[in-house]
Amino acid sequence: MGDRYKIFDQNAVYFITLTIVEWIDIFTRKEQKLMIVDSLR
Repeated sequence: MGDRYKIFDQNAVYFITLTIVEWIDIFTRKEQKLMIVDSLR
C-alpha cells in the first residue's frame, strides 16, 4: 500500500468515495456491512 492511501492525521476529517461493481447492495447485507466497517476501523 502506498502513502496515498494511509491516514497520517488521526484528528483530520476524511471523505471517501466508493464505486460498487454492478451496484451490489452491500450496505443492506449485514455480513458485508460488518466486513466493511471492520476494515475501516
